[in-house]
This record gives sequence, C-alpha cells and structure tokens, in this order.
Amino acid sequence: MVFNIAPALPTDIPYLSTIQWAALLSNPLIQTLYPQGPTPDLTAFTRDSYNRAIQFPSVRLVKATDTERGEIVAFAKWIVYPEEDIDEWPGAQKTQRSGSWAHVGEPEKPKEVNEKALRAWNDIISRTRRGIMRNRRHECHAVDECTLECYFGSFAPRLWVLDIIHTHPSHQGRGAGTQLVKWGTDLADKQRLQCYLEASPAGYPLFRKADFEEVTEMEIDLNKYREGRGTYKYKHIVMIRPPNVRPQVPPKDRMVTTPDSAMVGGWDFGLLDTSHFGSTSAAGEEGEKRASSMTIGV
Repeated sequence: MVFNIAPALPTDIPYLSTIQWAALLSNPLIQTLYPQGPTPDLTAFTRDSYNRAIQFPSVRLVKATDTERGEIVAFAKWIVYPEEDIDEWPGAQKTQRSGSWAHVGEPEKPKEVNEKALRAWNDIISRTRRGIMRNRRHECHAVDECTLECYFGSFAPRLWVLDIIHTHPSHQGRGAGTQLVKWGTDLADKQRLQCYLEASPAGYPLFRKADFEEVTEMEIDLNKYREGRGTYKYKHIVMIRPPNVRPQVPPKDRMVTTPDSAMVGGWDFGLLDTSHFGSTSAAGEEGEKRASSMTIGV
C-alpha cells in the first residue's frame, strides 16, 4: 500500500487529534492518566499543543494520506537536528529563539487528568533521559529551540527523535506507520545521525523491524494510581537506531589503517552513554497490526 507522506498543515490538526485519541483509547497508561477519555478540554489541549509545536523549526509533523480515499490515516512528529531548510517547512518560525515555549503560547492544561500519575510518569521519563546523557554532556551541543532541549536539557545530542506516531485503528497494519518511520530514518541517514524513541509495547515490534535497538526501559506500576484494577506494570522501551550508511571503500592503493574506530557493531557510542544499561531483548512479531505508539508528549 502506498501513502502520500507530506507535511501536516494547521488545517490537518483536528484530524490528527482524532486519530491520536482513537488510537490511544485502549492504552492502559492513557486510561490511567486521563480516566475520562478525550474530553473537550483534553481535545482542545491536544490541538493547541500541535499548533504550538509546528511553529518550531526542529519539529516535523508529517501525515500519511491514503491516496485512493484522500484520507489522512496516520501521522508522526519528528524532532530533528537543526538544518538549513527551515524556510521550506510549513509553519516554521526561523527568527524566534526564546529558549522556551512561551512565545507561541502555553496551552491550558486539561482539568481531567490524574495529576499524581502524570507527575510520577514524567519523573520516570526525566530520570531515564538524564541517565542516558550521563557523563556525555561535553560531547553534546547547545540547542535553543526547546525541542531537543525538552528531551535532554539545554545540551542535546546530535540525533533525531521520533516523538509521536499514531495510525487510526481502522487503518493499522496497512503500512502507513512503517512509511512514516522510514521517512524520518532515511533523512537521518543522510545526516549520518542516530534516531531515538521511547516505544510503547504496541509500537515496539514496528520499531524493531526498522532497525531500532533496545537500550533500557521505563516502568510504572499503574496500580498505585487506579484503585481496584489490579497490579499492572506498564513500560516504554527506549530505543536507538544507528545511521544506516554504506561504508565507502577506497581503492586498495589508498587504504589507510586507522586506530580503533568509534563505531562498534554499527553503534556510535560517542554520543550516548549506554554502558549502564542491560542487554537488548528479541523483537515482537505483531508489528504494525497492534495499536499505535507514542512518547506521552501531549
């Protein structure tokens, strides 16, 4: 199945919000964080967040459209390492560098949220990301757009982040998610940069098929925040994909022996400190047929 992959426009955002909440209704974490589901306040918050995000040069909000029906069926939000093509991306504001989200407006947080659970989950995310960056700050780069900064702090690694990806449940398993992932990884490969994401259990098989490798896990016991539903430990899997770059072999008469390479088994360990994490696990088998995946960003 072929989908048209293109930048999402502000007029698309209501459709993207609908896709997101249709895909997330069965997610146990979302059910805990937002027990009343997509209320009008939560829907408005989601739309405001995307309207705000697309104004930043490092954000790529990308849609997949069914070419036969003319229907948006999936979308992804990539946070990219800054390039020089800002003017070519719809909605990007090249001149604004405030270091915070304030200059594009702070959306009003929805009232129907489990604050205790949300704080706990955000704390887990923050600790995990700080651990990944541990002892590598001097190898990172200053950022000024509060996009990569919102992930890793004011100094961020050179990489691309797949922040959010959703496919409408009625269109899952048709390849739209795969194409949205490939859109970003292909561009990251051209920059010779790694890709980073935090996968839900549903999205994990899809990302393993796209050559992402498990680094560590983020786990929360949802039973502490939803009484009477039994113990349920929910996790996201932190994953990294090395750039898929074909090595250019010079002619034999030009070959030079170099010291030990920074690349080991395709991984560039010069950016992310993963030495304190465990080994990776095998991939799942259901892939894109399961529900969509996201880092809880809105």
